[in-house]
Amino acid sequence: MVPVHVVGPGETSSLWLPGPPLPHAGVRGRGRRVLRPALLPSQPAALLPGPGGSGQPHGTRRPQLPGIQPRPRREGAWGWGGAGGDGEARPARASVSPSGWGCSASGCCGAEGPFSPQPLERALCRSCAIVSSSGQMLGSRLGRDIDGQECVLRMNHAPTAGYEEDVGSRSTVRVVSHTSVPLLLKNQPYFFQQSRETLYVIWGPSKKMKREKSGTTYRALLKVMETYPHLQIYTLTEEKMAYCDDVFQNETGKNRVKSGSFLSTGWFTMILAMELCEQIRVFGMVSDNYCREKNHSSVPYHYFEKGRLDECRMYLAHEQARRAGHRFITEKAVFSRWAKRRNIIFTHPSWAGG
Repeated sequence: MVPVHVVGPGETSSLWLPGPPLPHAGVRGRGRRVLRPALLPSQPAALLPGPGGSGQPHGTRRPQLPGIQPRPRREGAWGWGGAGGDGEARPARASVSPSGWGCSASGCCGAEGPFSPQPLERALCRSCAIVSSSGQMLGSRLGRDIDGQECVLRMNHAPTAGYEEDVGSRSTVRVVSHTSVPLLLKNQPYFFQQSRETLYVIWGPSKKMKREKSGTTYRALLKVMETYPHLQIYTLTEEKMAYCDDVFQNETGKNRVKSGSFLSTGWFTMILAMELCEQIRVFGMVSDNYCREKNHSSVPYHYFEKGRLDECRMYLAHEQARRAGHRFITEKAVFSRWAKRRNIIFTHPSWAGG
């Protein structure tokens, strides 16, 4: 357990200084739009290339999400679906490797493997729901509203079974920390058999994602793919992990490693959503000021772990941790700024980007 300093009444964090807003660049294709955050303020007008690397309209091909590398089938089909050798459409199987928005777990991603990694491609979602794992969702009765969005993004091992009225039942994408992979493995029939249509994006340090024997998370995912060959599992590449670190430093003025910070799964989910979604509705995420308000509600850190950790106590403890802390409050301040420039709406509680 890492020793932490819990902020006291009236105290504010002096560790985090908000940085300048992050500029964004757009790439417009034929009838589809790709919105992606530009990396640094010095490149506000940069157009990030789509498939083919030209940055020009790319016809009928699907938008490419930078840094995600799935494992294509031997026949060379792209992305989420394609034809097998018999011409029958099949789900894409991802490849797990330590670079960008992911590589797949069944032998792709390297010169030694039988498959060449390809970037994840998917048609943009017109509307997305990001469902927080917060106890704020309890009693919300927002399940139908969440399921009504074109795409639903969930995090880690947050379940839907038993909570459908509040959090919905659909899961288009599930973004998962390497530390939560063992929790998925404990309930494989639920996550990998019943949720057949879900695409999994796993993030973690390269030592956990290595294709060699030392990559424990990678080896675990390989085993899962053997049992459930239909799975779509992707991992963030090293380049994408570094990109997310750079966005954090650009927004806060703090180097993630030197400041003893770990990015949260919510950080990766929001960046992915801004690349994947035209409109984003975030359910159950509080503002950066919420936990310092006198009359804020006391709710569980996770809606599925009632009576355990208190959300605000957890946020404040992590914000002041000298090392190995998630900067939940700082991240929410960044999300607030992004919401001013992007189509992002916060629901239950409702609050505006500032």
